[in-house]
Amino acid sequence: MKQLLTTLLLLFATSNALAQAPYPSKVDLRFDHWYDYSEMTTALHELVAAYPNLLSIKSLGNSVGGLEIWLVTLNNPKTGTDREKTAMFIDGNIHGNE
Repeated sequence: MKQLLTTLLLLFATSNALAQAPYPSKVDLRFDHWYDYSEMTTALHELVAAYPNLLSIKSLGNSVGGLEIWLVTLNNPKTGTDREKTAMFIDGNIHGNE
C-alpha cells in the first residue's frame, strides 16, 4: 500500500511539473545578459510590437547625454484605461553619472 501511494504521488508531482512548462515568448530576451542602451531600446520596441494590445511606448525626453528616456506602459484596456488604475513605477538602467 505504501509503495502504491508513493508511486501515485510521484506520478502526480511529475504531471504538475509538465503542466508548468515555460510559456513561449514572442520576443527573445535573456536574463543572463546586460543590455546596453541600443539593445534595450530595440528590445522595448520589439516588445511593444509583439504585444500592442498590452504595451505602449513613448519618449519622455532626453537625458543629459542625449539619450531618449523611454516610458513603457503596461495596461489591459479591456479592464479600463491606465489612468483609472493604480500605477506602479519601475525604474531601470539608471546610473549616477548619466
